[in-house]
Amino acid sequence: MKATQKDCWYFMVLMILLSLIEDVFLKKQPDSIVKLEESITLECVCPWSGNLSMISWVQMPGKKHIAAFHPEFGVAISMKDYDGRLKFLRSSLMDGSITISNTTANDTGLYQCSVQTFPKGSWTKDISVEESVSLDWSTPIPEVVEKGNTFMLKCNFEDNGSVYRVTFEKVREKSINTMALCNKMEGSVLAVDYRERVMVNCSDILGVGLRLMNVTEEDRGIYRCHFSTHTGLLNNYEQAALYDRMKKHNKQEESEVYANIPSVPRRTKKT
Repeated sequence: MKATQKDCWYFMVLMILLSLIEDVFLKKQPDSIVKLEESITLECVCPWSGNLSMISWVQMPGKKHIAAFHPEFGVAISMKDYDGRLKFLRSSLMDGSITISNTTANDTGLYQCSVQTFPKGSWTKDISVEESVSLDWSTPIPEVVEKGNTFMLKCNFEDNGSVYRVTFEKVREKSINTMALCNKMEGSVLAVDYRERVMVNCSDILGVGLRLMNVTEEDRGIYRCHFSTHTGLLNNYEQAALYDRMKKHNKQEESEVYANIPSVPRRTKKT
């Protein structure tokens, strides 16, 4: 009897630890992953309208200030290492994107962009720059979605293991963007770039769906799902990718396009 109680106690402690690990991974999930190249672009465009107060960039760990932009005072580079290599793009009022040229391995790591606005306040985005990034562009038959319409992506899990999180990603030529997370304990979490246009259905963690509304030319890319399980280490299960090819002119046809990703996943190694 005591042995059974002891085993149950160990099991409860293990489940608590696993839930804490899940929470840590959820909070540390970057909004975008960019592959390190000679010149990189870190996109940071606030979706809000309003008055821009300031844009700032910091590098983790320690939140080291590297650069800032003020509408009146211009650009300030805080770290000498970025002087002459960092440039603000400023393609629109709320665009805080930067380019970094002549990069080295020292430029890898986590960056955070913060856009201060009035009256809505602060908008932040986390971007991870990594030397090795899996940018798999092998695709099945493309799905064609008209501009302004809605795209529905469904992912199903058919394998052994207890799924606790599903990650929706969009893969582009030089970056991977997290669109949304389905977490078994906490429900859905939307990435900062997609909160205005994405809805996710996480009611069944083994069969989740993402709805992308009002698609634009910028939504070109490959879409994929990762299923995270408790089997062994934090293993990722990668579904076959889906390519979304946008047309230049909108046609009055069916308003939604549905695409089911193949249900049999293939195991990928945790890097």
